[in-house]
Amino acid sequence: MAFDIGLRGLKDNDFSFSIVNEQYREFTLLVDNFNQLKNEISLARTDLFQREQLLSHLVQQAADALILVDHNHHIVLHNFAARQLLNTSQPLQGQVFSDVIASMAAPLREASLKQSSGLVSFSHNDENLCYNLSYQSLHLRNSKHHLYVYKNLTHEIEHKQSHIWKQTIRLISHELNNSMAPMKSLVLSAQKIVAQPEHHELLPEVFSTLTSRIDNLNRFLVQYANFAKLPKPQIESVALPPFLERIRYLTHIACRSDIAKLPATIVMDSAQIEQVLINLIKNAKESGSPIDAIHLDVAVVDKRWVFSIADSGKGMSDEQLEQALLPFFTTKANGTGLGLTLCHDIVLAHGGKLKVQNNTDQGHKGVTVQFTLPQAPN
Repeated sequence: MAFDIGLRGLKDNDFSFSIVNEQYREFTLLVDNFNQLKNEISLARTDLFQREQLLSHLVQQAADALILVDHNHHIVLHNFAARQLLNTSQPLQGQVFSDVIASMAAPLREASLKQSSGLVSFSHNDENLCYNLSYQSLHLRNSKHHLYVYKNLTHEIEHKQSHIWKQTIRLISHELNNSMAPMKSLVLSAQKIVAQPEHHELLPEVFSTLTSRIDNLNRFLVQYANFAKLPKPQIESVALPPFLERIRYLTHIACRSDIAKLPATIVMDSAQIEQVLINLIKNAKESGSPIDAIHLDVAVVDKRWVFSIADSGKGMSDEQLEQALLPFFTTKANGTGLGLTLCHDIVLAHGGKLKVQNNTDQGHKGVTVQFTLPQAPN
């Protein structure tokens, strides 16, 4: 009878009792083990409760909106940020997820119903908003659940945009001032020479220098214009051997890979990827690396093309590596900071990735820029 009551108590999460055995010595070990088990279960339940309380507190305090939905599409967990996102003060537990998000902005609601992850931008009440939606499917208590996390990136993106605009204005102003000052000086010199016929032979040199400076300034502005209007890739099948031979002809850097062991064709925009390789090899040459120490390698790994350009220059600091792909960042005295960023954008538009890293296998000497392209891009 005592064991029956005790087991019923454990089933009901009641740990306030213990079995006392004063009559039956043969049950002493069993009673002691039962009481010990009861105490251990009680401690475990208390510890679990405290963990759940802590987790619940963290979830409620999180800045990102979080909604957990069960296999029947009913909300089982949400936080305060989720109620703010949905503009409601009422608890959401038990409600149907699709009904609850009906008040969301249409793009965010549609992305949620499609269970997609990524950035969602839209206008609401004359305000441009951007959210990052993260969806994940998981199993809890042998049942499928759906986790939606909404992160408001609007303020962060606006701050970044403002910073980039200011940086752009400062950089263009700097370049214009650097060009205008010598151009003004050259014009003044030309005026003085015109007034002195005996020095007219100096005019061609002055005009040549002035023309060169104008051309450099024009090239600088064209780079910015091209960066701002990068066209969509024109995807097509390209024969690999002649493509790599053209790169060798243009850069004097040959591919070290065994071309015969690679697929004969690659699907890409050949003009854009050619520009990427030319830019990256040009950077390698300007790193101070000897030409014969610059290597181009091509491989196929996990159904993705992998292009690598390695040099043996001075390498980059950790801070430079972190900023290498940011617009307007450059380590060159006369660089625009757009070449590597443009390469990155082209690769991203192809559905690939680009990364920059020091050559750790060479004692941090030199840099390797590697980018991947899908074998079958959308």
